Amino acid sequence: MKKIIVSTLLSSLLLTNTIFAKSDTEPTSKEVNKNAIEIATKKAENNQVKLIQEALNSLEITAKALKNLNGDNYLLALIVAQRSEQLARGSEPLLSQDYLNKHHIVKPVDIAIYEIAEDKLDFKLS
Repeated sequence: MKKIIVSTLLSSLLLTNTIFAKSDTEPTSKEVNKNAIEIATKKAENNQVKLIQEALNSLEITAKALKNLNGDNYLLALIVAQRSEQLARGSEPLLSQDYLNKHHIVKPVDIAIYEIAEDKLDFKLS
């Protein structure tokens, strides 16, 4: 996390220097630092928003999958484990490639959860 913040701050500092280099007046180091911090803060806020959106989407899909299994989280865990193992061994996803691409789904566990949420799996309890 510290590396990301430092990297963002450094790129913001470089961008700030580029912006001030195009102006007629010479900026003070205080102005450069202030502008770099503002840019870094905006980038960090955008990253946080993206992470929150991804988390909410994940919760929504998991809730939908749980609803399809009458709220049984143990059953969800068992089916996801079994189906993700099948997918990892080469089984074809039951969702279209377009759907997977649209939702940025690549991991077998995620595919399995989406398949349950979209009611694509037939399963038997033994």
